[in-house]
Amino acid sequence: MSLVIKLCSEPFEDTYLVEYDPTREGVAPDGRELIAYIAVTTDKAKAKVFPSIVEAFECWRQEYGVRIIDGKPNRPLTAFTITFENV
Repeated sequence: MSLVIKLCSEPFEDTYLVEYDPTREGVAPDGRELIAYIAVTTDKAKAKVFPSIVEAFECWRQEYGVRIIDGKPNRPLTAFTITFENV
């Protein structure tokens, strides 16, 4: 069963993940700077497809370094509410 990741919180509400790279910075649609690069689309057909929920979940939890504030793993994409949808 193939899946896509749908982001459900601002500033990416109702968009699908196309690309995610926690090692480089990005900019949100509203112009805010992000600590990770996230590319999204409103077209589900253009979204990144994952072969299983395990791979989709691992992408969502992908980490880069640690958070300065508490020393825990830095997982930028987990800041957003998501759902997994079948393709």
